Amino acid sequence: MLAKGTILKNWVVGDKLGSGACSDVYAVTSKSNSSESFAMKLSPIPPPSKSKKKTHAARSADALYAEHLLYVNTLQGIPGIPALPTTGAYGEDKGYRFLVIQRLGRTLEQVKTANGGTLPESTVARLGLEIVYCVDFGIAERYILVTGAHKPYKTGAVVGTPTFSSVHCHGGATPSRRDDLEALLYVCLYLIRGDLPWQSASSDAEGARIKAECDPDHLCASLAGSTIAPALTLSTPKASASSSPTDDGKENKATSAKKGGVKRKDPPSSTKTPPQPDVVDVDLEKKRKEPSERRKKAASRAVGALAAASAAVTRARRTRSTTQAELQ
Repeated sequence: MLAKGTILKNWVVGDKLGSGACSDVYAVTSKSNSSESFAMKLSPIPPPSKSKKKTHAARSADALYAEHLLYVNTLQGIPGIPALPTTGAYGEDKGYRFLVIQRLGRTLEQVKTANGGTLPESTVARLGLEIVYCVDFGIAERYILVTGAHKPYKTGAVVGTPTFSSVHCHGGATPSRRDDLEALLYVCLYLIRGDLPWQSASSDAEGARIKAECDPDHLCASLAGSTIAPALTLSTPKASASSSPTDDGKENKATSAKKGGVKRKDPPSSTKTPPQPDVVDVDLEKKRKEPSERRKKAASRAVGALAAASAAVTRARRTRSTTQAELQ
């Protein structure tokens, strides 16, 4: 934990605001202007290693760099997205990598506590399905690759906050849009209920087991019948396994959840067999089967390079033969 008053580049570190899966968060002020407070996400930079397998610390530091690029290249100026300071938003100092962003107001946790530990279902439904904004992109990634294909199903290290992670992510699956919706629904349920059954688990593994075995009807028993309950209880494995792209609009995300955007089943096995979609996206399948222009050009360049290399080898052999003949 950094001591209050520590200086990192142009920033003076203040109180610790919290911790996440990848970073610690501190309040900071600029050395030249102490009147405005920002939030700094901070990750230690691990020492160089010869191992090809990255540690959690290395992945966390890399995530901050990727998040910085996402803010700078894509998100700045979009309504609801935290702003970056005009200078010095990203940097490294004293063995730490940091990202400075706009400090937001009260958290929903603080609002929930002030309201007696719960929030009205109607309020949470409006927050979760109408005006929710994404503000943390530490583990964000593309779901449509540059080739136009949907990212493949794979497993790896568990990422995300265990309390709100989807059942699939507990099994090591990389987060998908479906998992984001499931996590959002768990947050909504937590705000309405005040707690979740697996919060008292003694370990992440036990919490994952309780979550996988939890009956959605029991979990939503106290709900009066808003859109949150159908989103969780009426979902089916086949409906949620579809990997075809969906509309990015907030309204369509809510509709997607109502139609079965959340999967309720045990964590996937280690066979790494990708889920099969019910509906085949014809355009997507066509893109998968037909090589893109980029791939065609790359293949053409590779063939040209191979031909040039072959010609060079042939010339070298001829030159060697001629030289040997002259020497004889």
